[in-house]
Amino acid sequence: MGFLDKIFGGWRALIDVMRLDIFMDFQPSIGKGSAAVEWVPMRYYDPNLRVFLVCLLYARIISVHAETRSYLFGIIDELSKENVRNGGRTGFPFEDWSIDIGMGAPPQFIWPWDLHESPSTLKIPDVYQATLQASIDSSKSGLFGINLNMALGRERILAPASPLIAISSFSQSTDQEGVYELAVFLWQINKYYRSPNKITVGTDHLALASAVRASRKGRLEAP
Repeated sequence: MGFLDKIFGGWRALIDVMRLDIFMDFQPSIGKGSAAVEWVPMRYYDPNLRVFLVCLLYARIISVHAETRSYLFGIIDELSKENVRNGGRTGFPFEDWSIDIGMGAPPQFIWPWDLHESPSTLKIPDVYQATLQASIDSSKSGLFGINLNMALGRERILAPASPLIAISSFSQSTDQEGVYELAVFLWQINKYYRSPNKITVGTDHLALASAVRASRKGRLEAP
């Protein structure tokens, strides 16, 4: 029996499945940074589960980072819907996004980042570690959860950048069908919340669970 079969078949446990390490080397003097991601197998690793961790990271960040919530929600909503409509052909080409911190500093870019294949090419990166947890007890609210450890400092940049880096890296490493699946889940997460003003802390796993249920029913209305 495969891992996904165990989850959706009712096998009961709480386990760490995989970890996504996001390495971010941001240079405030120029307002830009370089990044790399690594997928770390843990118990019952299944690469098909990566999409759930990417989506949970997005849902966690929009639930805890109020400053950039509305803008991040909006750009994901627009691109996810476009990908759902065209079967994943668009991908996730995010537009430039910067904030002004004053004090004569240049604009600080949340996006874009220079994506590297390996973190070994980065100088001294800050690291966000997102661990996918599978809660397979049918009495619990969601099938998956996330344990997120965030490096201290530069949260105004790194927090909203982390899901963009994860989404961009994942979409570039998968095929069109994978991009479409990612887009469906992201779209349904936003649909669960309906508005950035309705997002509350601690609901990320519920949003993903709703997205998974909607996708598995196979009767999604076009956005």
